[in-house]
Amino acid sequence: MAIFRREARELFKEIAICSCLALLLVESANAMAMVRGSVYCDRCVEGHRSVWGLPLDGAKVAVECKDSSGQILLTKEGTTNMLGLYSVEFDGSPEMEGCGVRALSSPSGSCNVAGVTSQPVSLSWKLFSMAFYTGNALSYKPSKPMSFCPGASNGKPEVSGAPMPLLQLSACPYYYWLKPEYRCYWRLLSPNTTISVFYGEAAAKKYGANITLWEGLQGGGDVQKVLLRESITASLNAFNSLKFYYNAIAVDVHFNEAINGTDNDAVKWGSTFRSANSGYGGKDKCLMKVCE
Repeated sequence: MAIFRREARELFKEIAICSCLALLLVESANAMAMVRGSVYCDRCVEGHRSVWGLPLDGAKVAVECKDSSGQILLTKEGTTNMLGLYSVEFDGSPEMEGCGVRALSSPSGSCNVAGVTSQPVSLSWKLFSMAFYTGNALSYKPSKPMSFCPGASNGKPEVSGAPMPLLQLSACPYYYWLKPEYRCYWRLLSPNTTISVFYGEAAAKKYGANITLWEGLQGGGDVQKVLLRESITASLNAFNSLKFYYNAIAVDVHFNEAINGTDNDAVKWGSTFRSANSGYGGKDKCLMKVCE
């Protein structure tokens, strides 16, 4: 009996060692660090982000880590999407605290004067060997405030046929965004924009590179499809209501956290965004009006 117990203990010990090694191998295979942030055009030369700011699509940035003497130890470039958001991914688990992000170039000929061109990055969250970092917004500006800015000669904002973002809190469920009478509220975006352009490579790998925002809004049943539907809805609400519970960058960050996490993460953020999009049970209403 003593021999049997000893052999059993040795067997359990070997199983535990193998399990730990397997876990380490899985973590090593999935090790990554991602830096996310945004670049916008400060069209009214205010020095901070406001309703007049416009995301820059195609701006180039570089994430850099330097030693105490200023020597660059690690660097990688990225490009913003239609939301003005960039995502730079590093393989392995490099320590990014103390690193920074720098604006390299503006895609706009009328908005290319340096504004805020460098920012430090900070850790948003870390799980096992995956870490997500955020850099504060970078900006460019025109040589002088544009004509529609407050205090300019005509004093009227240029809206390109779309309503200005609502100053009140407006929360609209996904099915509102599918109605043709509210199509004018799709600002900066098209229903045919792909999620790979909107949310980045991780979303393309998860859902397919060719799926559009319009198709994503019609998803349901599966937890990952619900997550996508409610995240798209939250992004649209964020662009159309300055007081919505989450801004567009926060939605993007949490969505990418969820698709790189577990099904529980997908359930958590899908449910969280669905509650926000419904105004937390109707406490806050959808204020969109029928387009003219």
